Amino acid sequence: MDLTEPDISGNNEKIANLMRTGRQRIIDYYNTNFRNIIAKAKQLANNDQFDEAMYTLVGFPEDCEGYQQTLAGINEIYMMQLDRQAKEVLKE
Repeated sequence: MDLTEPDISGNNEKIANLMRTGRQRIIDYYNTNFRNIIAKAKQLANNDQFDEAMYTLVGFPEDCEGYQQTLAGINEIYMMQLDRQAKEVLKE
């Protein structure tokens, strides 16, 4: 094997295995921690950190158990943000 030109194609079994293992570890992490991730996002939103709250949830993988709860959390946080903005406009 020539070390100057490594085989990093999708046909390389070692690379494919690395990708499968990495993907599964990511899914396992989100499956285990999705409740905490959603709670953290809601806490951020309650502290008027809406952008950070949304960012915490939008990268949630679709293949994970808590995906639907995450979508509901995104909607809830968005509505909180709209309500907060509306209250600010009404104060003016």
